Amino acid sequence: MSSNNIILAVPSANSSVNYDLPQNESAKLSFSPEDIDGLKLDGSGGLVISFVEGGQVTLTNFQTFIDNGNTLSLSGGTNV
Repeated sequence: MSSNNIILAVPSANSSVNYDLPQNESAKLSFSPEDIDGLKLDGSGGLVISFVEGGQVTLTNFQTFIDNGNTLSLSGGTNV
């Protein structure tokens, strides 16, 4: 299965960004585990990534992405 490199900037403190993952291929994010303060699923199947610097990214279609057999990893190869 191919992998899509997704380069997203870490959002600034107190800001939030929504992003839809591509549905037909696995993805690798440009963030490292050291950048991330926490991960949680929201009530709509989105993955909320909270960063050490205070911003958030919500991968709005995360549950559907995973249910389709895709994988998501961070830079350095850590699987989410």
